[in-house]
Amino acid sequence: MQTTIAPVSISGELPEKLEAIAEAGFVGVENFEHDFLVHDASSTEVGQLVRERGLENSLFQPLREFECLSELHHRPLMRDAGK
Repeated sequence: MQTTIAPVSISGELPEKLEAIAEAGFVGVENFEHDFLVHDASSTEVGQLVRERGLENSLFQPLREFECLSELHHRPLMRDAGK
């Protein structure tokens, strides 16, 4: 089993987060859009930072929070309407 973690769950700057993740024995990182927004680097450069620490990019999740998610989550499916 591969162990991964999202850098957004650790405080600090991205290079330091990645270093801590590697030192903790994780195999990969789960990048969120936030990682790219707060670190002034291209996606290629972020990928290089990850690989330099012996990690792999296991996941990229661009949509984490967006409008209406809570409303959609609680709305019944059409097939369930009227039950």
